[in-house]
Amino acid sequence: MAGDTGLAPLRALVEQAAGEGGRQRATLVVGARTFTELYDAVSLDRLQCAHDWLTLVPALSHDSHAAPGECGDALTVALDHLRPDQDVLVCGPPAMLAGSRLRLLAAGVLADRVHLPRLPQARVTG
Repeated sequence: MAGDTGLAPLRALVEQAAGEGGRQRATLVVGARTFTELYDAVSLDRLQCAHDWLTLVPALSHDSHAAPGECGDALTVALDHLRPDQDVLVCGPPAMLAGSRLRLLAAGVLADRVHLPRLPQARVTG
């Protein structure tokens, strides 16, 4: 699940898997407010067309023309597409990351299957 600048590292993982001949099914949920704000939609579409194991799902939080399975914030849409055996990688802005782990755990995702970036620790100076 990616939002904003979080798309780059997750797309890199998909491209790496493709380069290594990966065949494991993957769903990439990409969040944006509207379809026109969906970052790099053309190359994402090409990536999906090139790999039958990849499903690309836009998550559009403020688009009245979004399909039913695409309406909502990225985490809500991702949970709608979640398979029980999937790992969940989340990468995006702080607002997207806040509370993601708790919502995923509450939805039944096992803790060892939830992967979020490490946030820098605040330094206390004396």
